[in-house]
Amino acid sequence: MLPMATEAKAQQKLSTAIYLVYTYYLSNQGPITNPQGNPDFRNNFFTFRRAYFRYDNKISDRLSFRLTFDGDCVKAVDAQGKKDDKFRPFLKHLYCQLSNLIPDSEIKVSLADTITFKIAEDRWGYRSVAKTLLDNFKDVTGKDIDASSADVGISLTGKIARQLRYGLMLTNGAGYSHPEGDKYKKLMGQIHLIPLAGISVVGYTDYEKQGPGAKALTYKADFYLEAIKNLILGAEYFVYRNDLNITSTGQKK
Repeated sequence: MLPMATEAKAQQKLSTAIYLVYTYYLSNQGPITNPQGNPDFRNNFFTFRRAYFRYDNKISDRLSFRLTFDGDCVKAVDAQGKKDDKFRPFLKHLYCQLSNLIPDSEIKVSLADTITFKIAEDRWGYRSVAKTLLDNFKDVTGKDIDASSADVGISLTGKIARQLRYGLMLTNGAGYSHPEGDKYKKLMGQIHLIPLAGISVVGYTDYEKQGPGAKALTYKADFYLEAIKNLILGAEYFVYRNDLNITSTGQKK
């Protein structure tokens, strides 16, 4: 029994990554204290950018399980009107993965990373420090493009040949931080081409119905050049269209 117990234990893995950041804003005239009278502006502070705690269990060569906790600070007010902004953990991943049920493929079921950012993030490798272009769009512009790095659903990824890979995913569409709010689902698909060694071209699209007569679509194209060891050059181009953001005259809100 001892060898079996040792083998089972070896399949489990705990890992963590914590990013603590110190921020101090300066201008040409010295420290920035309170720009434009914003009472919530902070000039000198420590904060957690990311705090991951992950548990992986490889049950067999075909079946594995992942649980990931992240941490975030949400500004809120409790029932008594008291400010509540504690740093709290939340679920980021909670899925099982089936490998090679279809040859050269992986199936993920439940709360898993979406294929929207996956390829770009794997090549960038520093999402905990800075997001990729599409993922960072809302933070920079303030405009919501209805894209999340994780969601509840099912995905199928794999390769047909070394030069041709694919991904399909069906999710709630609400993202990992919100429950499903309607009956509609989000369908995502991508094709990954490797025409030459070191060159990758990725085409991605998603579709989600927003309501009667309204839909949201995303089109994205990625290009990666990996000709030099430890150096990847990449570019992303995307278009997002949501019928709820279009007025009767065809103008965006």
